Amino acid sequence: MELPLRIFSDLHLGHKASRIGEVEKLRPLFRGAGTVVFNGDTWEELSPPWREKSEEMLGQLRRILGEEGCDGVGMVNHLLLAGFAMTQIPVMMRIKLGQNLFRAY
Repeated sequence: MELPLRIFSDLHLGHKASRIGEVEKLRPLFRGAGTVVFNGDTWEELSPPWREKSEEMLGQLRRILGEEGCDGVGMVNHLLLAGFAMTQIPVMMRIKLGQNLFRAY
């Protein structure tokens, strides 16, 4: 896992209630990241009314991550962020989040 790490949750790409109309507008948030973690509910794979648009937007997201040189990591359960940070990062690392220091073991 490359640093710096950025974590996003609940993008709901393609859903009518999502505030993300254009995936390209997310690019500045990924720029400079080594790894980007998507902590669930990234796209609407289980919602037939929004699946097609959502899948298209997911493809755009993958393209942007590739162009920015980021590794993308997806979580299957959006409730696992704390567990992921505490148990699934294989090495101890410190991730600076603003002025706070977060330790993951």
